[in-house]
Amino acid sequence: MQSEVHNLNALRLIRTVKDLNQEEFAEYFLCTKAYISAVEHGKRQMTFRTLKNGLTEMQISIEGYFELEKLRDYMIEMNIDSLSIYRCMLAKAIGLVNPDLNEQAELLVTQILNKKSKKR
Repeated sequence: MQSEVHNLNALRLIRTVKDLNQEEFAEYFLCTKAYISAVEHGKRQMTFRTLKNGLTEMQISIEGYFELEKLRDYMIEMNIDSLSIYRCMLAKAIGLVNPDLNEQAELLVTQILNKKSKKR
């Protein structure tokens, strides 16, 4: 079975959950589509100010964004496969974008992490 590579960029996952293309997403951050693409592919880093302003425009907390990044880093450190990391991050991003679904998203993340820890 061929392993899949998943883009684990937190902003890309938020953009995916919000169902926005890069151009639409860039409008929230007052930047260009090319800049968003570079950030999503790890070629550029967004300034804290731009990040905070864009997330605020989308009504997403900066704390929630950093929790999403911490989750990714923790799972990478635990040597969890990229598909499981992607699934957890996607669930967490859904909870960030749709606060009404946050409880269910957190439950799903917990279930995935528990399943992975039992396999060790």
